[in-house]
Amino acid sequence: MYRMKRLRTLGATWLCLMLTLVFAASAAAESGPTQWSPSVVVNNIPQYTDMGADSKNVLPGKYGSQYGRLLMLDNGDWLASYTIYDNNGYKYDSNGGNKLQLSRSTDHGQSWTVLATIADPGRDLDNAQMVQLDDGTILLACRSVIWQQSYKLDVYKSANNGASWSYLSTIDENSGAAGSLGNPDKGVYEPHMYVLDNGDVGVMYANEKHVTESPAYSQIISLKVSANDGASWGTEIWAAWAPGDSNARPGMPVWTKMNNGEYMLVFEVCGVDDCNVHYQTSSDGTTWSGGLGTLIPLQRGAPYVAQLSDNRLAIVSNTHNVSFSDDYGATWYVDDTAPYGSLFGGYDNLWASIYETGTNEIAVMTSAGRSAYNEYTEGHNVQIRLGTYDAVSTGIVSGAYYKITAQHSGKNLDVDAGSGADGAKVQQWENNDLPPQIWQFVAAGGGYYKIVNKQSGKLLEVSGGSVTPGASVTQWSDIGSDRQLWKAEHVGGGNYRIQNKLSGLNLDVTAGSTANGAVAEQWTENGDRPQRWKLVPVEGGIVSGATYKLTNQQSGLVMDVAGGSLANGANVQQEADNGSASQRWIIEDMGDGSYKLTNAQSGKCLDVDAGSGVPGANVQQWEDNGLPPERWIIEYTGSGYYKLTNAQSGLALDVAGGSMSAGGNIQQYTDNGLPPQRWELELQ
Repeated sequence: MYRMKRLRTLGATWLCLMLTLVFAASAAAESGPTQWSPSVVVNNIPQYTDMGADSKNVLPGKYGSQYGRLLMLDNGDWLASYTIYDNNGYKYDSNGGNKLQLSRSTDHGQSWTVLATIADPGRDLDNAQMVQLDDGTILLACRSVIWQQSYKLDVYKSANNGASWSYLSTIDENSGAAGSLGNPDKGVYEPHMYVLDNGDVGVMYANEKHVTESPAYSQIISLKVSANDGASWGTEIWAAWAPGDSNARPGMPVWTKMNNGEYMLVFEVCGVDDCNVHYQTSSDGTTWSGGLGTLIPLQRGAPYVAQLSDNRLAIVSNTHNVSFSDDYGATWYVDDTAPYGSLFGGYDNLWASIYETGTNEIAVMTSAGRSAYNEYTEGHNVQIRLGTYDAVSTGIVSGAYYKITAQHSGKNLDVDAGSGADGAKVQQWENNDLPPQIWQFVAAGGGYYKIVNKQSGKLLEVSGGSVTPGASVTQWSDIGSDRQLWKAEHVGGGNYRIQNKLSGLNLDVTAGSTANGAVAEQWTENGDRPQRWKLVPVEGGIVSGATYKLTNQQSGLVMDVAGGSLANGANVQQEADNGSASQRWIIEDMGDGSYKLTNAQSGKCLDVDAGSGVPGANVQQWEDNGLPPERWIIEYTGSGYYKLTNAQSGLALDVAGGSMSAGGNIQQYTDNGLPPQRWELELQ
C-alpha cells in the first residue's frame, strides 16, 4: 500500500526518484489529446490548532481533505467521497479519528455541497470508494483502523443518494491487543468494489495478514465477492502476489471491465519495484493467475484505471500523468498535458482517480497540496478537473476533413511550411490546427480515397510512384494515378492502417521518430505504432440522405422520439442508445444551406412546436410540411461536434437544463456555446 506515513520515511530519496520520473515522462510524452479545464475545489477543510501528531505521526490540524473518489449517480448528480480531520485524533480524544465526508454536485462538477459525514469514533476511516447498485442503493467501502491493533474493511450503504448512511458489513478484518499487529504491520487497506456482470459485488484490497505465514508475503492483493448486495462476503481469493518473494508489496488495487469482455486489475508494486504500476487481466473477474503481471511504463504509485467508451483505457497515478492504451494494455502512450503535475511541482498531488464523465470527456480527481511539497505543514484539498479529447473516427465520411494523427507520437501529418508546391515534403508536426495539417478524404471507388491537403489542394502520394519501402511521401497535383490513392483500414481502438494502392505499402514515419519534421514514408506492414493513425474529424462532410445517430456532448445520450411514437407532436428527448430506429435520423441537404432531419422510425421531421421563436420552446416530430421550423442549419464547431440551428427561430437545438438523465427534454434555446447544444453526428 501507498500511505503517507511511508512517504515520510522515504524522504528526499523518493522525492528525487519521483522528480526524475515526472521529467522523464514529460520528455517521453507521445500524445497530447486532452485539453483541461480549470480545477474546481471539491473540499478544503481549513487548518486549525491541534494537540500534536496523531498515532500515525500526522498533524490533524494541517491535514485538510484527501483521497477523493467520484461516483456518477443514476439521477445525474455526482457524489464525491474523501477523508477529513476535524478533531485531535483518537490519541488525544477517545472519540476522535479521521472521518469520511460526502459532497454532491448537481452541475457536472462545477460546484460542490457537503452532504454527509461518516465517523467511527476512536478509529481512523480512510480509502473510501463507492458503487451504485441497480436498485439505486449506494455502497461505500473503506478502511477503519486503530493502528497496530485493529484493521477492518467496512461497508456502509445509502438509500437516498448519499444523504445518509448506515453500517452494512465488514469485508475483512484483523484485530488484537494494542501494538500486536505492528512490526511488521498486519493490516487490510484500500478496498475497491466493482459490480460484476451477474450482479455480484467484488472487492479488491491490499492485505498484509499473510506476512508471518510460511511462505510469507509482505502484502498481497485479495478479492472477496458478495452475492447479496454487500450484506456478507465470500472467502478470500488471491489476485496478485509474488510467489517466492516475501518483500514484494502489490497494493492500491483498482479494477474495471474492458470493452473486450475481460477485466483489468491495476496496482502498484512496492518493496521490490519502486511502486511502479503493473496490471493483470482476468476473463471473468474472479479468476486471477497471480504473480505481479505486466509493467505499465511511466506510471508509479496509487494507479487508477478507467475504460472509455471509444475502447481506450485511461490510467493515472502519483506521477500526475495520464496514459492511454488503444489495445487493452498491450501498449501505452502518455498524454503530455498532465492535469495536476504543474500546479505546485514535486510530489504534492496524490491518490488521483480518473473517470469518463461524458462523450470525449474525462475527469481527474486528486489530493492537491495546498503549497509547495510539504503535506505535513500545509496538507491537501480535493480538486477535480475535466478534460476533453478529440473524437476518434471509426468510419470515414467522404468529403469530410480530418487531422491524421500518428499513434506513436501524437503528431499530425503536415505539409512542410504549408507549401503549395508539387513534391513538397510531407512530415509529422505537433498540432497547430492550421490548414496544412487538415486533409479531406474523397472516395475514389473500390474502398480507396484521395487524401487532399486543405491548404494546397494537392494530393498525398508516394514520390515518383515508387513501390520500394522507404520511399518518401509527398504532395502532388491530381494526375489520376494509383500512387495517389489510399485505403484506410480500421484496426481497432480508433486507429487506421493507411495503405497505398500502387505499392501496397503503409504510410509510416521514418524510423519511428517522434520529432517534429520527421518525414512520412511508405513501409512494409509491421504492426508497429508509427504505421497506425487516428483520423480526427475537424470539419463536416454531411452525406445527404444518409442515416445518423445524434449524441449530445454533455450527456452522451442520443436524440430519440419518446416511446418510438409514430404520431405528430410526439416529444423528442434524449435517451440511452438502444440501436432502435426511433434514435436514428436521415439528414437531407435542402440545397439552401439548411437540412431536414427525418426520424427513421416514424418518417416525420424534427420540428419546433408551432414554429415558435421563443427560447425554451419544445422540439417534437411532425409530418413534412416544407416550412422553416422543420429545417436546420448544421455548423461544425470543432472536436467532432456540430451545432444545429433552427431556420425559423435562429435558436439552437439544446438539452433542457443541461440534463444528464435519460428522458431529458430537447428544446430550442439561445446559442450559448455549451455542451448541451453540441451534437456528435455519427454515420450509421
